[in-house]
Amino acid sequence: MRWTERRKEELDSGNVEAVVKVIERLRPRSEGAKQICQSTIRYFEQNKERMRYGDFRARGLFVGSGVVEAGCRSVIGQRLKQSGMSTGSRPCRDTGQCMELTVSSLCAAS
Repeated sequence: MRWTERRKEELDSGNVEAVVKVIERLRPRSEGAKQICQSTIRYFEQNKERMRYGDFRARGLFVGSGVVEAGCRSVIGQRLKQSGMSTGSRPCRDTGQCMELTVSSLCAAS
């Protein structure tokens, strides 16, 4: 099994610590590669509680953003297709633009 496939399996099961240990053992040859390793380790350590994918699946929760994104697309798309809906003074050219404008206006309002 390849290095990346093993890391993917470790992450997929929620074993973030194993991935961090392997990255810590790497010996990068350049300063840029060393910085990438350090920032990757920092990212995994700061987000490990959000990356317990095995636990989430065991509890029946979705892992990934696809379900949420599809739900948003559906809800926003339905709302914008109602009679008289627009996003301001000029109408949207397509649903993607409408979604973008709607989301950005919601974020600006909060």
